[in-house]
Amino acid sequence: MSQEPTGSGDEPVDDTVDDTASGGRSAPLPSWNRSRTKRNKKQSPADDAFTRSVRGAGQAAFRTGPAVLGTLALFVAALSGGVYFYKSRASSAAEASAWLGRAAALESRTTVGDAELLGLPKGAVPPNPLAKDEDSRASAAARALGEVPSSPAEVGRMADLLRAAAAMRGGEPEQALDLYEAFTRSTAADHAFSFLAHEGIVLAKEASGDAEGALARISDLAQPPGMFAEPRSFYRDVILAHQGRILESLGRGGEAKVVYRTYHEEYGVQDQPAGVMDGFVRGRIEVLDPSLLAPRKAPGNPSPAPQEELPGPTAPVEGSRAPPRPDADADTGN
Repeated sequence: MSQEPTGSGDEPVDDTVDDTASGGRSAPLPSWNRSRTKRNKKQSPADDAFTRSVRGAGQAAFRTGPAVLGTLALFVAALSGGVYFYKSRASSAAEASAWLGRAAALESRTTVGDAELLGLPKGAVPPNPLAKDEDSRASAAARALGEVPSSPAEVGRMADLLRAAAAMRGGEPEQALDLYEAFTRSTAADHAFSFLAHEGIVLAKEASGDAEGALARISDLAQPPGMFAEPRSFYRDVILAHQGRILESLGRGGEAKVVYRTYHEEYGVQDQPAGVMDGFVRGRIEVLDPSLLAPRKAPGNPSPAPQEELPGPTAPVEGSRAPPRPDADADTGN
């Protein structure tokens, strides 16, 4: 049986109960607050499909993260290497082009003579390279060509064109012919400098004594399906002029006259030459067939028919009076 609390409140209170039904054993009373315990208890989220998918994605990202970072690092490294390689190659090409330009200037634009005799102001930079004589120019051009790198390939091919021109200038047409032929084989038909190579082949063959071979080569270019067979096409005027000149050298003046006539019909040789070969062709036409240069009537404009002469005024008959003029009164002041 439980004890009753005293009035002073200092005595301990026995919180056990006398449970006679349980054989006199006492049971402790609950000492916790159910509402507080329920509120503080952490609730686990519901394990539904969405939660499982998000959790799986996070775990997959954690597992594949190093691989993704490694791939990104490799991509950045490859991109950086490509940019470096491109800039290095562009720098090398620019340097090679500079050497090529210097060699081309020495080969084609060098002014031969004493600088003091050219009339340049003292200390002025000449617009073109200077050389005291032809030997000095040739030596300087050869040294510059030797310094041109062989790569890129396009720079090497252009250097071969300059070497061919130098060989022609130095009296070595066979060497020039080999270089020109190699250029045409290694470049496309529509290359910007293909005409120079084809013209060089013709000139080299002619200089080597093979005029028939030169004529055959230039005829292939001027006639269908040649590169310059279309009337009034670019460079065709030079091709026709060379063709007529070689025909004359072979003693075939009649065929040369036909070629010059074609030139005149397509380009119209004038008194003041407009094309690079107009002066040469006009001179040859004046020798072979001057009638080609006679003024030609425009087609479709026939000459006007001669007009009949109108009868003059009738002479007055003696004793008759001529009719008065309409302005007679004005002349007399009436």
